[in-house]
Amino acid sequence: MSAGKHIPLDDTSRRDPGLWPRLSDPDWVALHAPRFTELRPRFESCAAALTAVLHMARKKLAVEAIIQVRAKEVPSFAEKILRKRDGYSKPKPGLPPDPLARLTDLCGGRVICQTSDQVRAVTAWIGEHFEIDWENSDDASGRLRATEFGYRTVNRIVSFKPGVFPAEMVPEALCQPVPLPGSDLRLPLKMEIQIRTLLEHAWADVSHDRAYKTEVKLPAHLVRDLHSKAAILEETDRDIARLLAALEDYHSNYGAHHKRAEVAEEIALQRIVLQQMTRADQRAALAVRIAKLCLAAGDQAGAVEVLAEFAAHDNHDVQRALGQALVEMHQEQPSSAEFGRGLEHLRQASRSRGADAETHCLLGEALLLRDEEDPAAEAYHAAIRLDATEPSSLARYIEHETARQGNVRLILLAEPMIRAAMKRCHTQIQGSVNQPAAWAALALLHLMVNEPNRAVEALAHLAILCEAPSAGDAARQPCAAARHFLRLRRALSRLVCVRDNLDGHAILERALLLMLAVRAKDAEALRELEKLASRHLPDVFRQTAASGGGVLIVAGGCAPEVEPKVADFEAPFHNAFTGLPLPGRALVLVSGGTRSGISRLAGDLAEKSGGRIKAAGYTPSTPDGCAPDRNTKRYAWLCESAGTDFTALDPLQGWTDLITARVDLKNIKLLAFAPGKIARAEMAVAFALGARVGLVEHPDLPPDRHFDDSAWLEHLGPGSLARMPLDAMTLRAFLLADQIPEADARYEKAARKVHEAYLKSAKPADPSLSPWEDLPPDLKVSNYHQVAYWTNILGTEGLGVRPVPAGSEGATFDISAAIGKEGVLRLAEMEHGRWNIERLLLGWRWAEKKDVARKLSPSLIPWDALSPEIQGYDISAIRGLPASLLAAGFEVFKLE
Repeated sequence: MSAGKHIPLDDTSRRDPGLWPRLSDPDWVALHAPRFTELRPRFESCAAALTAVLHMARKKLAVEAIIQVRAKEVPSFAEKILRKRDGYSKPKPGLPPDPLARLTDLCGGRVICQTSDQVRAVTAWIGEHFEIDWENSDDASGRLRATEFGYRTVNRIVSFKPGVFPAEMVPEALCQPVPLPGSDLRLPLKMEIQIRTLLEHAWADVSHDRAYKTEVKLPAHLVRDLHSKAAILEETDRDIARLLAALEDYHSNYGAHHKRAEVAEEIALQRIVLQQMTRADQRAALAVRIAKLCLAAGDQAGAVEVLAEFAAHDNHDVQRALGQALVEMHQEQPSSAEFGRGLEHLRQASRSRGADAETHCLLGEALLLRDEEDPAAEAYHAAIRLDATEPSSLARYIEHETARQGNVRLILLAEPMIRAAMKRCHTQIQGSVNQPAAWAALALLHLMVNEPNRAVEALAHLAILCEAPSAGDAARQPCAAARHFLRLRRALSRLVCVRDNLDGHAILERALLLMLAVRAKDAEALRELEKLASRHLPDVFRQTAASGGGVLIVAGGCAPEVEPKVADFEAPFHNAFTGLPLPGRALVLVSGGTRSGISRLAGDLAEKSGGRIKAAGYTPSTPDGCAPDRNTKRYAWLCESAGTDFTALDPLQGWTDLITARVDLKNIKLLAFAPGKIARAEMAVAFALGARVGLVEHPDLPPDRHFDDSAWLEHLGPGSLARMPLDAMTLRAFLLADQIPEADARYEKAARKVHEAYLKSAKPADPSLSPWEDLPPDLKVSNYHQVAYWTNILGTEGLGVRPVPAGSEGATFDISAAIGKEGVLRLAEMEHGRWNIERLLLGWRWAEKKDVARKLSPSLIPWDALSPEIQGYDISAIRGLPASLLAAGFEVFKLE
C-alpha cells in the first residue's frame, strides 16, 4: 500500500493523475470505485457476449468444457487496486497510473477443459478470433522450471475484433474503444480468459488463491507440500488425458472390436437416434460416428450416404471420414472422379484445425494410389511433424522414404523412434484401442528392425480380428483388419527394393498371403500361394486332404540347452500315440526334419509306427549343428530350403503346402513343446489360420521357453489353445479332440446318468452339484463329451459298443470282471486325460483351489499326481460306464 505524505481527495487531485499516487488508501478507493461503477455496465455487456462466444467455441472444440464468465464486482475491484496499488501507481509507457487503464480482468472468463489437448485447441481458437494483448498474456506453466510444479493455466487478455462475430452476439459497440470516466483516455474493453484443465482448475481453486493471492507468507513446509500435490495433479492430468483419448478412440473405433453383425445393430440404433436430432452440430457429430462404424464394417457406401448432407461443412471429422470412405470405395480406379472427390475431402481435412497425423497419413496413402509421390511425401512429413511416434504415421513415413531412397539408412537412424512407436502400439493394444491399426503397425515396425518372428506374431493378431464377408456382404469392402492386410501387402511390395536388407521380408510376405487366403478368403492370395507351393507337393498331403485324415504339426525346441527337457517329453509323447485309433487313414506329422529335439521325436514316432504315421520335414539343406534326416522311414518327404539356419519361412512353407493341398483346417493341429522364437511364430500362424494348438508345459523349462503371452491369452477364444501338463493321456485326448461337442439327443440319457453318478460321489460343497436342468452349458457338454469319448477308449481294452437290438433291454456288463483292476485303472487314466483336455479347451486353468466361475481347478494335473480321492471319481465313472451307455440304448461287449 502507499506510504508517505498524503494529499486530500478534492477536485484538483481528482483531475490530476500525477497526484493520485499521493492519495491515502481510503481516498484511492473512493476516487476509483465510483469510476468503475460507472463503467461496469459495459463490462457486464462484455460478459454476456463473451459467454455466448465461448459456448459457441465449446460446441466445436470441447463439448464437455465448463464455461464461467463474470464482470468484476466493485468490492473485488477495490481489494485488487489496494493490494496492487504500488504497481498501478507507477507510470507505464503510454498509460497513466490509472487502475481502470491498467486492469485487464474487469471482465473475466474461464474455459475449464477435460484435457490439455482441448486447452491447446481452445487457446488456438481464441488467438484466431480475438485481438490479443500479448504483453499481458501468458502461460503460467511456462514460468515453471523443468523441476518445478505449481500453478498452471493459460491467460489471454483479449478484446473483441470488429466483424468477427455476429452483431446479435457481439454488438459493434463492444468492439470499439470506450472513454474512461474521469479521464480523456479511450481504451478497448479488455477481458481476461483463463484456459485450464479440470485438475489445473482444482489446483488454482484450492491452493493458488489461498497461497498466492494473499500477503501472508506461507511456511516452507506448506509451500513444499503444495508443490508436491501439484506434481501429483500434473501427472494425474496427463493420465486422465490419455484415458479420455483411449475411451474416445475406443468408441470411435467400435467396429474394430466387434463382429459385423454387432456393428450393424449399433448402426441401426444410431440411425434411429439421428432421425430424432434437429441441431446441425449434434447431427454431424453422430453422423461421423455412424460413418466410422460403417467404415469398420466395410460399408463405405453407408458412410458416404450418412455424411452426404454434411459434405459442405467445414468440419475435420466429416471431411476425413467422407474422404476415407470415397477413396476406399474407388481405390481400384484412382483416376475416377469419385476417387478425386474423396481426395479433395482429405485435403480439406488436412488443412483444418483438427488435422492429426493420421489424417495426413490417409491423404498420403490416397496420393500414392495416384502415383503422386512428392505430394504424398509432403503429407507424410506433415504427419511426422505433428506426431513423430504415432505408430501408423511413422511406419508409413519410413516405408515411403525407404522405398524412394532405395536403402535402409533411414530405418537405421530412426530405430529409437520405431521402438517408441512400438511401445505406443502395445499401450493401445492393452487398452483395447484401435487394435487393427496397432497390430498392423507393429508388424511393419518389427520387420524394419529385423525382428521377423515378432512381425509374424503381430500379423497373426491382426488376422484374428479379420472377419471374412458373408454371402450377403459380398458387395462390401473388406473389414478394417482385412484392409490393413491389403495395405501391408502394398507396403511389402514397395519395400521389395530393400528386401535383401530386411531379413524378414519374405517371411512376412508369406505369412500375409496365408492369412489373406484363409482368413479373408482372398482368391488372388491363394493363387500366389499355389505358385509358391513345393514343386513336388507331398503325396501324403493330397491323400490326407482326400481322406479327411489328420495333420499334427510338431513344433518346439531343438537347441542343445533344451534337449534334456525334450527327453522328459519323449515318453509321454510316444505313449500318447500307443493304440491311437486311426481307422482307414494315416496321421501325418509335420516337423523340422532333423534328428535334434522335437524333430527327432517326430521321426522316431513315424519310424516305429509301421507306416500308420507319416512324417514330412521342412529344414534348411545344411542346418548348423544338425543334418537333415533323409531316412525315408522316418521322414517320408523332406523339403530342404537354402541356407544354414532355420527361419520361420521353413514352417511357413509347410503351411503353404497344406493350404494349397486343400487339407481341411479342422483336421490340422499344432503341438508345441519348449517353444523358441520360431515355434512361437508357428503357434501364432496356427492361431491365425484357425488350427487348434496344444502346448505341453514343463515347469523346469527356461523362462524364455514358457508361453505366457498375455496378448494371446486374452485374444484367443475357447478351443484355440490347450495348455497341457506333461501327461500322455491328456495329450492323447488332445489328439482325438475335434470340435467341442454339441448336446446330442442320442447321448442325453447317458449324460444324465453320468451326472447322477457324480452327484452321488462328489463332495456336498462342490459348486457344480446342480440338477441336470440347472447345469451351465459347458458342464452339460462335459457329460456328453465323456460318453462320446468312452466308445473310443474302450477299444484299447478289447471292448466295443453297439446299439441295443430292437425289442431287447440289453445285457448288463461287468467291466471289472472283463478287463480287471488294471484295465479299469488304464481307462480311468484315459478318462482323466479327456476331462483335462475338455476343460483346458474351454479355457480352464490349474489353481490350488477350485473356482467354477473363474474356471480354475486343482485337478488339471497328470493322473499320477492326483489324490486317490480324485482318482476315485474317474474309476467310478469307468465302472459305471456300461450302465450309463445302456441307459442311452448302447451296450458294451467283448470284441472277438
